[in-house]
Amino acid sequence: MDHHGHHTTSRSPTKEANQGQGSQGQNRLQNLSSPEPLYVSGTSSYELPLHPKSDEMTSGPSILCPALTGGVLASTADNALYYHTREWVIPDLEMIDGSREFWHDIILPLSYSNTAIKHALCALGASHQRFLASYPGNLNNLGHSIDYDYQANLKYSEAIALIRPVMAENSASNIRTALLCCTIFICIENLHRRYADSVRHLRAGYQLLESLRAARSPETSPNGTSCPPEDRNAGVLKTLAAMFSSLGKSVGAFTGDTTFSNITQCAPEIDMGNPKTPFLTITEAEVSLSALNAFFDECLFGSDTLPDIDQKVGCKSLAQSATESFIHALDLIKPLFLSWTSRMQHFVMSVQITPFGTLEKRRLAVLSLYQTTWSAFLNTDPHNTGFAKSDYERILSKIEQIVALENSQTRPMFAFDGHLVRELSTICASCTDAEIRNRSIMILRSMNRREGVWDSWEVANIYEKVFQGLEDGTLSFDNLPWGLTQLLKELSN
Repeated sequence: MDHHGHHTTSRSPTKEANQGQGSQGQNRLQNLSSPEPLYVSGTSSYELPLHPKSDEMTSGPSILCPALTGGVLASTADNALYYHTREWVIPDLEMIDGSREFWHDIILPLSYSNTAIKHALCALGASHQRFLASYPGNLNNLGHSIDYDYQANLKYSEAIALIRPVMAENSASNIRTALLCCTIFICIENLHRRYADSVRHLRAGYQLLESLRAARSPETSPNGTSCPPEDRNAGVLKTLAAMFSSLGKSVGAFTGDTTFSNITQCAPEIDMGNPKTPFLTITEAEVSLSALNAFFDECLFGSDTLPDIDQKVGCKSLAQSATESFIHALDLIKPLFLSWTSRMQHFVMSVQITPFGTLEKRRLAVLSLYQTTWSAFLNTDPHNTGFAKSDYERILSKIEQIVALENSQTRPMFAFDGHLVRELSTICASCTDAEIRNRSIMILRSMNRREGVWDSWEVANIYEKVFQGLEDGTLSFDNLPWGLTQLLKELSN
């Protein structure tokens, strides 16, 4: 099992699938088609996707459907969509991603004066409305899904039309606008489950990010630090680099392509500080933990010891080839994690949790989940296939607490990236206990969320089929591939 839900081989899923869904649940399960096949390959330039097709645009209704503005009347469709993004989408992104400084403090203020970014946010709102209306676990408003499709495609086309002239002029300001719109477009493509186009935007975003870094390089001081006037832009680039790096790892786990996980080549800086000194803020604890995760990934996957990407790799061979680097990474990470745990415990004892709002409580719950998972991870034999049942139970309880804080059962939630769905996917792949697996499937069904390319409903569908295939003998554990899309191809065969 992986410490934060990725880079883990599928291990020993056995035959029992989740029961109790009933015929209605199975019918809803069939309503969700398989994810689009995801092929990742390098691109030399930023090419905008061709969605939607022209024939789709001419066949839609002439009047846009009412926006979901939560009872507040909007004067125009664009204003309503912008309102929807500001009031619904961005709070979800902040709740799940913890990236308030990007969405609320950077994107929103710029959208007031930047037409391209504002229209990209309108397109995001339209795509999110379609996501809410058509999500398989949410049967409300399904009758309007065609209208939402048309509105989402129309607004996305308008946003792309506005960004094209911006991209034509190669100035630092325009590259920055294109980069921010690219980040929004990643969300839009994932909301539509067009995962291959999402990956193209991710690669393009990294290229734009590198262009801005290169443009800033003459203005850095001799010791390599940024000049003060560039501090704000440097912060934006650093935030985006971390977001792209995390999403790249998500895609790597989703596809089984470990080379893609290092797309951003983000070198981690690691310093846990004095273990007896509490963290000053939740943010400091989060940043420290992110550095810990990145450092572990670099230790484990920073070398060229893994098999070639074109080579078909099964779970067993991948696990065997990585064992030596895995043990080495564990040895390096253990004292760092113990320092982080000590500082986190001192922090929790030094603050009053009661006045915290839902967002802060959720952030603390996520940190507690990480701490629980890391503890189980480091106390497990590297040659073992998974955790003890009690460890799985504690991890699932932590996930259930987070889901309850988000109240995501009331409507589907979307995030630029996340770890909960991946964590549950890894549990389904690594645990042989039927009770734990069934509980994981039930949580996936109830949480109604998409974290980047990871959708809770899709993951539940796939693992139920895997368990059924293992039960009837059509699948063999030793030949199961790593990566959800590779697993899906195996199921289709």
